[in-house]
Amino acid sequence: MSFDAALRDATLKYVRLSKIEAKILDNLVNTKSGNAYVLWKKSGLKHYPTVLRTLKKLQEKNLVEVLKESGLRGERIYAPTLRGTLVSYLFRSEEKKILEMVAKHSSLYRELYKVDKDPTWAFLVAREVILAQKMRTRFSFDEAVKDRVESAIIDSVTDEVFNRVKGETDWIVELSKVKWVRDLAMRWIETERARVREAMTDLDKLERRLTK
Repeated sequence: MSFDAALRDATLKYVRLSKIEAKILDNLVNTKSGNAYVLWKKSGLKHYPTVLRTLKKLQEKNLVEVLKESGLRGERIYAPTLRGTLVSYLFRSEEKKILEMVAKHSSLYRELYKVDKDPTWAFLVAREVILAQKMRTRFSFDEAVKDRVESAIIDSVTDEVFNRVKGETDWIVELSKVKWVRDLAMRWIETERARVREAMTDLDKLERRLTK
């Protein structure tokens, strides 16, 4: 399947990068780590201070981090954060690398992928991680996978059960081959059933009051 351009654009609107910032970030993702001088040489930019200012901005956006400071002058070695790497891949529409990265960091996604190879799941997970780390919130890839699947379950069940849209829950039945997906669905069904029972009780009370 092709990369979802709408999802890409919706995610990147939360990450404002100039052309220079994108170039430095891409170079750092490609080299894994490096000092400002190496990045300056690779970037082709005319002025070295531009790279230093750009790295500072990327740090403020939680896209780059300092791995270590060494030497007498405290030379800084920079590396992309997970968020920075995902953002770089999104900017370049690197579908395969996004899939590989999500699979690498999430055992739950690897289980999901065995049953459903739709890459949209990986893109949604990447988006969750990018947005969470924008606020510097601790949010694992596994948590992002569960959050996205649970949200989709709720939307589909609501559409089929309450809005009478047929076939909306077929994918849940298929993915229930994955135990944690089945557990999520069953837990939400029980929660919703309890809510409906409570609503019915309230309606019964109201009916009794109206018929007195």
